[in-house]
Amino acid sequence: TREMGGVSLVAVERDGRIAWEPVNGIDSAASREAQRRAEAEERKWAMEKQAAVKDARLAEAREIERREKQRKAQLLGAENVYRTQKARGPVVPVPRLLA
Repeated sequence: TREMGGVSLVAVERDGRIAWEPVNGIDSAASREAQRRAEAEERKWAMEKQAAVKDARLAEAREIERREKQRKAQLLGAENVYRTQKARGPVVPVPRLLA
């Protein structure tokens, strides 16, 4: 190891030749910018994955709800399941004498 300009250097063998490199790696503006870009891309990737998982879970929940509604419609009758209003109409038609 050597010290030049306040930076500790270590000898490494590259392509059959000896090269001197900083002990802690090269710390330049370009490498810091590349590291920042990599971190930003990683955050973006993580956010995209979270959004994809959220969308998949939402689609799965909607599919389960749709299947459950179909099952209830078969058991109870579609008019009882797919009704838009909660107020029930008369089950038996009113006879003419009472109307």
